[in-house]
Amino acid sequence: MTGRARGAVVGLVMAILVATALPAGAGTPSTGSLEAQASAIAATLARDNSQLDSLGEQYLTARADYRRASAAAKVTSVGVSRIERHLGRDRTAMTLAAIGAYVNAGTTTDLGSLLVGKPNEATVEQTYLRYAEGKLGSAIASYQNEAARLHSSLAVETHDAAVAKAALARTTTARIQVVGTLRREQQLYDSVQGRLARLVAAQLAAQQAAQAKQQAAGQGGGNQTGPPSLSGTQGLGKSPIPPGSLSQDFAELRNCESGGNYQTNTGNGYYGAYQFALQTWLGLGETGLPSDAPPGVQDAAAYLLYKRDGWNPWPACSALLGL
Repeated sequence: MTGRARGAVVGLVMAILVATALPAGAGTPSTGSLEAQASAIAATLARDNSQLDSLGEQYLTARADYRRASAAAKVTSVGVSRIERHLGRDRTAMTLAAIGAYVNAGTTTDLGSLLVGKPNEATVEQTYLRYAEGKLGSAIASYQNEAARLHSSLAVETHDAAVAKAALARTTTARIQVVGTLRREQQLYDSVQGRLARLVAAQLAAQQAAQAKQQAAGQGGGNQTGPPSLSGTQGLGKSPIPPGSLSQDFAELRNCESGGNYQTNTGNGYYGAYQFALQTWLGLGETGLPSDAPPGVQDAAAYLLYKRDGWNPWPACSALLGL
């Protein structure tokens, strides 16, 4: 996460903490402000989840690079060890031959005796010795060249492995930081949604109490304000959604949003088959919770919302369904 992004998250976190710390009587936030806060946190969560996905890909790439470089360095290291063993063996043989030639002063040496069975190749002991020393010297030079090449390769591969390991460590740390940030943002989101649910419940209880008081006083009839309610007979008759392809679209939308369950209420701040936010539901002239309304009333409210705003109130499912 960049410094600017971290600053934005911190500012958002502080704003929400201040808002949630206010006492109920001192500027209690409205449902609109809480929904705006929840929406802002949700946008931040979506952005940081996208960043986590990107970091996950970088982590997998860095891990693969590190494993590949480490394996190459290991193979080259084994090759270096093998060459150095051969080099050490031949150097030992060369040393023993030189010592033997000096000590025996031209008499038979261990190295010369290697060629005794081939008298046609030489007639004098020292000729055998010079021949064998030349073969060993050539082998030693070849091993030295190969060892130098392998040491050079090993240095490059070891450096590559160290670079890949550092990249892996950085990516791992970044992933851990983003996961921690996402966890804190999710906790804040849940807290705001909880406050919103409690505020909505309080408003609903107050509204129901007022309605009960009006009914008790014989005033339950004609002073409603706002858009006309879609309750009443529409909840009992057939669906107000026109038959045909549009009706099928709404059926698929219900299935996507809630599994087609008109009574669903999971406590996430959205209710019913169409997952209405309570503020949206009340703005359509309805009362109570959407999940408590009959299917026909919910269908009518959804259709009214569709005629007003199209499929925009259901962005995720409409995009998924290609509406």
